[in-house]
Amino acid sequence: MRERLRGVLSAGFMALVFVLLSAPLMASEADLKIPDLTPAQNGLLYWGFLICILGMLFGVFMYSKVKKISAHKSMLDVSEIIFQT
Repeated sequence: MRERLRGVLSAGFMALVFVLLSAPLMASEADLKIPDLTPAQNGLLYWGFLICILGMLFGVFMYSKVKKISAHKSMLDVSEIIFQT
């Protein structure tokens, strides 16, 4: 009983310490620093968009290839059971 109480008190103390230490780290949206988007950074942003779009196209392409592969009847039954549960 005494050990359990000691454990609860120490956990509560640690939680209090963590809350008090994190309080100064809180910030609001007004404190956000918005970077200046220069043309060079816009170019980097566009390259990122291009890479994301290429990744999505690759995912759709691979999905269509996998979807065309035939599966064994028992594997289809197992996947149907897994899907239903």
